[in-house]
Amino acid sequence: MSQPTSNEFGFCRDGKVFINAYLSYPEREIGFVRNSEEEALAYFVKRFDLAVSKVKGLSAEIEAAQNKGSFLTKVLQMQTYLIEFDGLGDFKPLLAELEKHEAYLKELIHYKTGYNQDTIKIILKEYYKDSKDYKFYKNSEIDNGS
Repeated sequence: MSQPTSNEFGFCRDGKVFINAYLSYPEREIGFVRNSEEEALAYFVKRFDLAVSKVKGLSAEIEAAQNKGSFLTKVLQMQTYLIEFDGLGDFKPLLAELEKHEAYLKELIHYKTGYNQDTIKIILKEYYKDSKDYKFYKNSEIDNGS
């Protein structure tokens, strides 16, 4: 029986290509061998370049965008895409980059949401200060910090 063909990120067994377990993700089948095991591994290593390109592209879009908060969903979707991606390569730095973006965007959204709420309170306070509805404003959740 011959030794299965493998590289640092995956291997071939019984005519199928598998990615090694990494982080908390288990080993899984990602494809099959068509011609030779060496060619199959090379194909899936080359395919990994697509994942790298997509992450770099998303990172560049986030960097260039004015409305960065709108990218949180794309980052989360890209994380799922990578975890399920059929390719062979080092996914750890790509996932780490996406986690960094996720944390940054969540912080940014949290800050802007708080900033927007504070701004709204100031505007409403200014609006109601000379109004007969000031009593309503003073007893509202707006003025009480909610």
